Amino acid sequence: MENNNLGQKIRSSRKALNLTQSELSERTNVPLMQISRYERNVNEPDFETIKRIADALDVPTTWLLGIKDEILSESNNLYKNPNPRYAPLLGTASAGTPENTDDFIDEMLEVPTFIKHKANYMFFIKVNGDSMNKLMPNGSVALILKSEHFTKQPISGDIVVFKVDNDFCIKRFIETDTVVIFEPSSYSDEFKPLVYVKGSNIDIEIIGKVIYTYNIWE
Repeated sequence: MENNNLGQKIRSSRKALNLTQSELSERTNVPLMQISRYERNVNEPDFETIKRIADALDVPTTWLLGIKDEILSESNNLYKNPNPRYAPLLGTASAGTPENTDDFIDEMLEVPTFIKHKANYMFFIKVNGDSMNKLMPNGSVALILKSEHFTKQPISGDIVVFKVDNDFCIKRFIETDTVVIFEPSSYSDEFKPLVYVKGSNIDIEIIGKVIYTYNIWE
């Protein structure tokens, strides 16, 4: 497929938005090293990644690919999963301070093909708030691996959905010998880490950890 210098188009579009490679990496959930390789035409992203980059750069996918719309339509069919798997969208998690939610969304969303966990090990949840907007803007949808199906417990740096005294929230998990910290990742400094001393009477439960997000960039 002719891409008409895909790497140069990604680079020029990124610079037009005054984005660093690191910021584009955060917006797309694509590793920084891969962004660099794409821009230098060392590697070429797959179709799904190209769509995510195009969305983050606010440019047409067809323009990045250097193909006409009718060709894209035919190409897109080649990437359709013949055996799709679905997981439920169960509600919302606050990306701010913990809050109680009874919101239940009766909907099934398709699990990306590269996710290898069984569909019934996972669920989707909608992100509500801006405390994680460097990674997951308000309105994004996150795919969660349930805690009972972890091969290992969350480690510092994982993004988790957790419950504190029946309130639900989504944050970056940090653990030390004495405290558990749930840290925001926001462009705003109004959001502060939630720090809980181990052994206190606060009931904290890790519901699952984020393994993929469909980002919504306004």
